[in-house]
Amino acid sequence: MSIFRKIRKSLQESDYSSSSSSSHQYGHSTRAGAAPPTNPFSKPSANGPPPYTPVGAAASYYGNTPQPQYPPIQPSQNYQQAPPMMQPQQPQPPMHSTPNPLINPNTLPLPSMNPNMGADDPYTFLRDFDTVVVVDDSGSMSGGRWNQTAAALSAVVPIITFYDSDGIDVYFLNAPDRPHNHNIRTPAQVMEIFGTVRPQGSTPTGRALKRILEPYMEKYERNPNRVKPLNIIVITDGVPTDDVESHIVKYAKKLDRLDADLTQVGIQFFQIGSDPEATIALRELDDSLGEMRDVRDMVDTVPWTGSLEGERMLKVVLGAVNKRLDRKKF
Repeated sequence: MSIFRKIRKSLQESDYSSSSSSSHQYGHSTRAGAAPPTNPFSKPSANGPPPYTPVGAAASYYGNTPQPQYPPIQPSQNYQQAPPMMQPQQPQPPMHSTPNPLINPNTLPLPSMNPNMGADDPYTFLRDFDTVVVVDDSGSMSGGRWNQTAAALSAVVPIITFYDSDGIDVYFLNAPDRPHNHNIRTPAQVMEIFGTVRPQGSTPTGRALKRILEPYMEKYERNPNRVKPLNIIVITDGVPTDDVESHIVKYAKKLDRLDADLTQVGIQFFQIGSDPEATIALRELDDSLGEMRDVRDMVDTVPWTGSLEGERMLKVVLGAVNKRLDRKKF
């Protein structure tokens, strides 16, 4: 055998051995004429597989081709966050309609009111009067005392307006007068006006009484027969910071000079809290003012004890204009 035949035979045996090893590595048999296995999930193609691209050639191609360079993406400096989805806004009630959460006017204890009582009804006296309420809104009235005042006034209002359809007018010592403070007829209206005022400042009770009595006395002097008697209820917790005594004496003397009826003007001090100094000061106005100044007695006082029933309610609303109730002490 020539040297060339030996070399050719050696190369053929080497190729066969390499092919057999590759076939056993991937788990395929190399029988002659056998069709290659098919993928059951692929669809047969009439065109056959795409031409093979050698890996080395592809790597060489992309490795030799320069790639475009792009700068990193930066967030926009003018970025604006989209506004949140707007929710429908419910209309807000005005400030004066905010109710006091600690007071429910529907649960206040009220005395019975029977319009058929006739002459036996002690409250019928209210029909002859205009009632005005002066509320102490000084700083010491904040907190629990403010709630007590609202509760007391809410209890008084239905009694008075049952006999006087005009309602009552409410004035504060410091807060300015407002139209919705007049002709109050229901406890709900009391809650409204108390929602507009925050206690602060001093206790200028005399100035407040002058603001009410000065125009009233002018009307009375012009035509006394056409002016209803005036019943003033002052709800306060402390000693006045001004000279309330001088203001009361001034108008008491004027009423005496005009020979006005003894019930023409009455001032009822209704004490909130238990300040002993306030109790003494208000008691002196009630018991001693008329004798010391030689003027009519038109002042009465009563303390708030947490409820208004029976004789106590009568004294609050009529004590300053009814001498029998004025003499009754609680």
